Amino acid sequence: MWLRNVYLVVTDLEAVRNILLQRGVKVGAIRHKTPSMPGTEVSHPGATGNHASFADFSDPDGNSGALRERGCRNM
Repeated sequence: MWLRNVYLVVTDLEAVRNILLQRGVKVGAIRHKTPSMPGTEVSHPGATGNHASFADFSDPDGNSGALRERGCRNM
């Protein structure tokens, strides 16, 4: 059985992404979606204010999904 389209909600996306990368999980770049501009995503870190941040992942067993940072933080 494989897991697909799983969202793991985290409070510190960058830290969780780094831990997964260290453990051999393939994790994509962090991207940000601004609620005031639906459908817009920035493919680089550094967005500030109220935004949703995501990073896609997959592991050697074929499981895949996305990390989602809840809330906003000041950078």
